[in-house]
Amino acid sequence: VLKSVESVRKMLLAMAKDFRVILVLLAWRYADLFEAGYYSVTLQKQVARQTLHIFVPIATRLGMYAVKRLLEERCLALLSPELFHSLEQAFQKRPELNQKTVAALCKYLHHYLSSQGIHAEISGRVKSLYSVYTKLKRKSFSHLDEIHDLLALRVVVDDLQRCYHALSVVNHHWMAIPERQKDYIVSQKPNGYRSLHTTVVGMIEHSPCPVEIQIRTKLMHEEA
Repeated sequence: VLKSVESVRKMLLAMAKDFRVILVLLAWRYADLFEAGYYSVTLQKQVARQTLHIFVPIATRLGMYAVKRLLEERCLALLSPELFHSLEQAFQKRPELNQKTVAALCKYLHHYLSSQGIHAEISGRVKSLYSVYTKLKRKSFSHLDEIHDLLALRVVVDDLQRCYHALSVVNHHWMAIPERQKDYIVSQKPNGYRSLHTTVVGMIEHSPCPVEIQIRTKLMHEEA
């Protein structure tokens, strides 16, 4: 466990000299989070908070989002075990919240876009338990149904015109939720983020689960 600012400084200096060091440190910290289950409750929470404040931001800055997700979810399990398990159970009751569903949605969307001559790179994700936790807390929500981006797809196209063309195709095939239409290209966020966001229902048969779809150009995606 890193115990001082000096330790963190040494870690960052080591990372600058040899990138492999940070990979080892992130792997070590992930393993340490599981060993923390044998520590006192106080030490468990200390390790978890330290991970969220030091290691998670490093993984984020390096674009290691899978590692970020693993660290965050394990930290949540240590900080709020009852809440973590309740979220796990809530997800288990929603069989559509899995990567198999995401892959199927990507396939459907790719078919509709390509039929209109739109070449797109499409990826997707299921919102992580930690992200769900932070959104419930930030928005003062009490139920998963209040979160509209549990499933999200990202569509990356070649140019600006195709962004709006892709948006029209999406909203033609599925019912859009009016208040969930965001044009961050015309009105970009203060941090420079640009993208079109639409949330639709009907992509999943026999399920009211909404799906958020983000549409942007390759340049916008690189900047994001």
